[in-house]
Amino acid sequence: MSRPSSSLGALALAGLAAAVLATPVGAATKDPDGRYRGSLTADLAIDSGPVSFKVSRDGRRLSGWKATFTAVCNYDPYVMTVTVTLPTTTIKRDGRFRGAVRTTRDGKPLKLTVSGRLRGTRVTGGVIDYDIGSCTRKNPWTAKRTGR
Repeated sequence: MSRPSSSLGALALAGLAAAVLATPVGAATKDPDGRYRGSLTADLAIDSGPVSFKVSRDGRRLSGWKATFTAVCNYDPYVMTVTVTLPTTTIKRDGRFRGAVRTTRDGKPLKLTVSGRLRGTRVTGGVIDYDIGSCTRKNPWTAKRTGR
């Protein structure tokens, strides 16, 4: 008497093992490349504004980061609309990134640092830290992928 049931069981087990081994390791992670849009999410409307950037195909470079917001300074009274761009920034393997720029706006020195973490197709923990003349603020920001 032959044992067809054990042969079928072995064949089914081999098929299951092949299916598991053929599944890509990063299959659960969404592909992060593309265009992103978001906003500064400050408590004050004056510090809020749009954010946009691109992530490279390999998910390792963030480029074209741009934010526009209105900065209000109480110490050295002035109101300034600021549009800031960052140079291309490297994204670490864990998704974290940090970029900085120093320039001048309306004759005042401007230092801006942007950081966050890319998780799938969203940015979490985004912070923009700016110093314009005597005004210093840290504001959170968020973004998500809007297209490729």
